[in-house]
Amino acid sequence: MGFTSVAVADTLDYTVLRNGAPIGSHVIDISGPDGGQTVKITTKIRVKVVFLTVYHFTHVAEERWRDGRLIALTSNTNDDGVNKSLSAHATPQDIAEHATVKGKEIAYGVPLDTLPASLWREDIVRRTQLINTLDGHVMHIRVTDLGADRLSVRHHDVAAHHYRLKGDLERDLWYDGAQTLVKVRFKGSDGSDIVYALR
Repeated sequence: MGFTSVAVADTLDYTVLRNGAPIGSHVIDISGPDGGQTVKITTKIRVKVVFLTVYHFTHVAEERWRDGRLIALTSNTNDDGVNKSLSAHATPQDIAEHATVKGKEIAYGVPLDTLPASLWREDIVRRTQLINTLDGHVMHIRVTDLGADRLSVRHHDVAAHHYRLKGDLERDLWYDGAQTLVKVRFKGSDGSDIVYALR
């Protein structure tokens, strides 16, 4: 399995935009040796209308990798008051998952080569299913390669490759020449335009 070439220790910091206005942050911290990385992901979103918070979302996850394979994943999420948690670990047979959503416990088993839908790994575009990192269920996707593109990233013009995910997860993704995720775009549940832009 190919491993995306993000630096051994790196922090990817994104501004979350809703219809062009900032509403939060998405941070990916990557640490550890190339064969055994730990990835910590923190998302904080708060949508306000006339000083009133109308939506809030907090997600904290940790992935542990060994030789390009996911060996453990944990997450805790507050999705506008709905609490979700996930704990997963690789066994010799599969990735065993235990999730709690609204107090209800759920167990899953997914194939060992299934990747989490945290999007930072460029090789997800060569998959047909991903692990939902909020509650562990498998999301089936189709990927379209939309080719080369150019973006403004950190005030620089950057060559990037554009992919579109459809199915259970719908996202537009851009990765630069080092296979680093530089932009994410999708529609919010209210139809708003949501963008994660690397800063």
